Amino acid sequence: MDGSMSSGQGTVRIEPLAASIPGNGLLAALGFTALSAMPLPLVLVGPRGIAFVNDAGEELLSRKDGLTACSGRYGLATTQPHEAQQLRTVIGSALIGGPGGLAPVTRQHATLPLLIEALPLAEQKLDLFDIGNASGGFALVLIRDPQPVRSATTRDALMVVYGLTEAEACVAVAIASGRNAKQIASKRDVSLATVRSQIRQVLAKTSSQDQREFLHRFTWLSGAA
Repeated sequence: MDGSMSSGQGTVRIEPLAASIPGNGLLAALGFTALSAMPLPLVLVGPRGIAFVNDAGEELLSRKDGLTACSGRYGLATTQPHEAQQLRTVIGSALIGGPGGLAPVTRQHATLPLLIEALPLAEQKLDLFDIGNASGGFALVLIRDPQPVRSATTRDALMVVYGLTEAEACVAVAIASGRNAKQIASKRDVSLATVRSQIRQVLAKTSSQDQREFLHRFTWLSGAA
């Protein structure tokens, strides 16, 4: 990226991360490299608007079909007034450490709408990106395009998007495939207590109240729905 993005309102300047996030190191660089390579479009919105867009997100936003980049606090905009308000609400909530949420965005050139999910990044404890002490909140905005996308390892996506450890991500995939805690413990040759602890971490890091809500998020992330 060259630090700017064209939108319906002109060129939107994307603030360089180094200018807004203290202490960026090797792990942070590796984290953003991983995000860039993900096929799931995502946008990092910070105190001054868009701070980062991965390659898939940049490609999607360049189409200007329903969702566009914009200057200002929320970073993203849509042309439908009722959808625009919902989009601002969920991104605004995530920026102040609230629950964030989901918002649909209607497109002119596709039957199915985009589904936008805003997550409070600080609450996800993604220390890998070294932004915990940044001035102001950050929101990780995931953009689900129901149209077919390039395949990706869902386990890796869980690790990057939600900050799961490799073991937690493996347990998450096992849960999604229908295994219960005892079956997972037996398969992974670990104690039942360990698996139950990992399941609690999976639910906490994905902001899921229960396994049913987690399965909804997993299906959304994996592109199975």
